[in-house]
Amino acid sequence: MINSVYTYDKMIREGYEVNDYTSVYYGGLLEVFNQYPNYFTSYKINIDDKMESISYDLYGSENYADVILASNNDVFLWNMPYNTDIVLDQLESFTNIIKNELGEGNINQDILEVFSSIEDENNFLNSKKRDITVPKSSKLNEVLALINNYRADNDLNDEDQL
Repeated sequence: MINSVYTYDKMIREGYEVNDYTSVYYGGLLEVFNQYPNYFTSYKINIDDKMESISYDLYGSENYADVILASNNDVFLWNMPYNTDIVLDQLESFTNIIKNELGEGNINQDILEVFSSIEDENNFLNSKKRDITVPKSSKLNEVLALINNYRADNDLNDEDQL
């Protein structure tokens, strides 16, 4: 896959060169997109869908996955809804951190209610990821132009933190 608008910094992790997906952020781009609502439409993601597959289904190329992410002010690391196993693992990890900090003997009803609230919020946020905004295929070139103009207007180039 070749990105259309995101150029990520590289970093070395355990001897491998990997993309730093947190190195790109187009903070004000959604304000630009809000001026062109007819360029976009809603799309419902299924659990375990990949952004590259969605891009291919919509535009015939996986190379526009980053355009979809930019349209949602998102990055590859946390853009997709997680399956139930991952959501439960996240919750278990978080609750274990709290239990370790407090000590098992200090877990009371108030803490259990906090755990329940965290679980509810985590499930809500995960379900929100199912509804995204995507450029209409007929407006893809216009959206690319908006992004490129935004980058030029804000003096953003491939070496800058966006």
